[in-house]
Amino acid sequence: MIKVLVPIGSSERGGSQLELVRLVERMNADEFRFTAWLFGNGPIEDDLDRLGVEFTVWPRTTTRTPWGLYAMGRAMQREAPGLIYLHASRLIAWLARRRGIPCVERINMSRRPEAGGWSRYRAIDRCFTSLNTVAAAASGPIAAQLTSRGVPPEKVTVLHTFVDGERYRHPELRGEARRELGIPNDAVVVLNIGRLVAQKCQADFLETAARCLPADDSLHFVLCGSGKLESSLRRRAERLGLGGRFHMAEFTARPERMYAAADIMLHTARWEPLGNVILEAMSAALAVVATDVDGTREAVSSKEVGLLVPAGDVGAMEKAVMELARDGSLRRRTGEAARRHVGAEFSPGRVVPEYEELFRRLASGSVGR
Repeated sequence: MIKVLVPIGSSERGGSQLELVRLVERMNADEFRFTAWLFGNGPIEDDLDRLGVEFTVWPRTTTRTPWGLYAMGRAMQREAPGLIYLHASRLIAWLARRRGIPCVERINMSRRPEAGGWSRYRAIDRCFTSLNTVAAAASGPIAAQLTSRGVPPEKVTVLHTFVDGERYRHPELRGEARRELGIPNDAVVVLNIGRLVAQKCQADFLETAARCLPADDSLHFVLCGSGKLESSLRRRAERLGLGGRFHMAEFTARPERMYAAADIMLHTARWEPLGNVILEAMSAALAVVATDVDGTREAVSSKEVGLLVPAGDVGAMEKAVMELARDGSLRRRTGEAARRHVGAEFSPGRVVPEYEELFRRLASGSVGR
């Protein structure tokens, strides 16, 4: 049995945390046993409880103080994991290195300048990401960003995000989901779903709606999510006069209902390592319009499976949405091709064995430091 310790920097239910939950659900339980460290309380605790994953909650400041690092080092020595799967501070990679424990860090953050935060500083990757035994990038473009910053290429690998496609494909929910939103059955519905934060740039979704709604009476736009920008986005929608064919819904633990109600997914992010919601929407056979950033182009790899537009180009978004809205046959062909593409390239059966093989090699010491 290989014991995998997972330090998680945020206890919220973001894309990185949900990806981890899916991985734990799919890994061979007879071979791998997961434990977790959380830094602060949050809703991910419920998911870990459901999965039977033991976890320790540390104060949020633990990784930022010498005594906190000392306490984590002692705890790491007591728990003696076979490897660490890191979703938190890179200083934990330093602790692991000192104790001879292999550490693989999941890299889900873009290094593009506009991403801001600590990722602005190239030296952090060169000096600290390089401490990991392996840096597992969510997509090829993220891997390239890491090596361009000085992370040794032999330490970088690509482990794609994956989705369980069957979960999101539920056409039988379409009528019920539309009734809940107050949308007629014959409407063409454009969806954006995700955290309401600057990265996702849902302001562009609203601007696109303002251009498209007057051009086609059958169109409805749905913004589903929660986050710190919710109030400002509601005010912006009012200023744009979007009216009764624009709908805002809270983020739901059952996004398949939103996908069932929709025909087109418009993803407006300014940076995106490899968006879960894009893969989910494609699995649900939605026609996807997405910004051409980071790993998105690995999911939307051709015009047959979706349309890419430049980030921030509302005119291009309008054109792509209207092309799909006016051609039902094109919409359905694109959605079905997307569903097959995700099933072939981003399914658990394709990706999870790659994780298992890497974890085995790390725990056995066959991956060099």
